[in-house]
Amino acid sequence: MNKTMLFLITLLLISSCKSSGEKSSDTISKTSIEANWQAVRVNGNPINRMVNTPVLELNIQEMKINGTDGCNNFFGTISELNENQISFSQIGSTRKMCPDMEIPDQFLSGLNKISQFSFDKSILIFSDQNNNEVLALMKMSQD
Repeated sequence: MNKTMLFLITLLLISSCKSSGEKSSDTISKTSIEANWQAVRVNGNPINRMVNTPVLELNIQEMKINGTDGCNNFFGTISELNENQISFSQIGSTRKMCPDMEIPDQFLSGLNKISQFSFDKSILIFSDQNNNEVLALMKMSQD
């Protein structure tokens, strides 16, 4: 292999390593929320683990959400997403009636109020426009 070819390959490797390490905080935030999340609080109140807890899947690639509110399945669109802003639209769900609809109703209602997100350690916090916590979720393990 001649010196010019070796130089070009080395240059290519160095530039690819550099570009992959320079992620913007916007990209880091977006990719860090793409997962399945289980609700631990709704409107600041802990969810009783003895009931079916809501689960939210965030698919950033397709800008879609889906999951269960603890009773019904739901789906929707991520209409805004940037460094710490997020909002959902076109949310629909099945219409089963479960014995206790309090958490499912609060969870679905909460999805419509969300305008921003942040992290408190491993907890994803969704807040409204006044920075009030709407939903708190924990990342589910990938079995």
